[in-house]
Amino acid sequence: MEGYAKIAERISKHPELGIYRRFGALNAQNILYLQAEIHELEADLRNYAEEDAAQPRDSERSKYSRNWHKLSSSNDDRRQWNTVCLIREKLKEYNDLLAQQALITRYYRKPRGYDLDILRTCLRSTSLPDYLPGLDSTIWDDPVLSQFDLVSLHPDNPEADDRLTHWISSYFIGPFHHLVGRHFKAKSTDFGEENLTDYSDAAIVKLSSILATVVSSVFPIVGVIILFFVQDLLARIGIIASLTAVFSFVLVVMTHARKVEIFAATAAFSAVLVVFLGADG
Repeated sequence: MEGYAKIAERISKHPELGIYRRFGALNAQNILYLQAEIHELEADLRNYAEEDAAQPRDSERSKYSRNWHKLSSSNDDRRQWNTVCLIREKLKEYNDLLAQQALITRYYRKPRGYDLDILRTCLRSTSLPDYLPGLDSTIWDDPVLSQFDLVSLHPDNPEADDRLTHWISSYFIGPFHHLVGRHFKAKSTDFGEENLTDYSDAAIVKLSSILATVVSSVFPIVGVIILFFVQDLLARIGIIASLTAVFSFVLVVMTHARKVEIFAATAAFSAVLVVFLGADG
């Protein structure tokens, strides 16, 4: 098995590699063209309606605006009804396109960088059965497309998408595998002959949680130790302000915590340190 069949098999085993183009510019251009077409049809419909309404009162056409049956079944000038039918078809197509684009914008997310890197590795190497030699192989390589036009169908996992987990996946796993992991970690049976190793998201998330827990535990202890050795009151206030600022910065960088959660955690952290503000050391 090779080529697209191999890529499809790999995606079925690793859904996070299901990364596709949404063709945002082409979809927008298509909607714009359809919008312009409907806009002109609307103008034509208004003109035909005015022309029909201006006919003598005893004519069939003069009754079109008040009698749907005559409008739809009359053998007289049928331009107005034909335009209505055409607009109906175009509006259905237009509304479907808008709904699809709204769905893509709302539910599909940008692919994670390390998932995209893995997919690129599989597609670039001539020794792998996924290798694509044609123009279609550049879909995942273009930096502009990677930034704006690629979407992932893999369900969003907030625990695996925080900044700390992303950093571990992007910058730690590679060096770790090169120095240590390759001596202990067996090749994944999913990748077998391709000599690729699979590190599960669950293990990475667990490592991220352990690291975040350790950091959150160490911060108050470090603050208390520093305040214990500082006697000057103004210096203590400055240290508390600095540590609180660093703590809130770490929360922003390492997590996807909401503003209210950051405020609450920062307030609790500063409250612990303030207890030692008036302590006599």
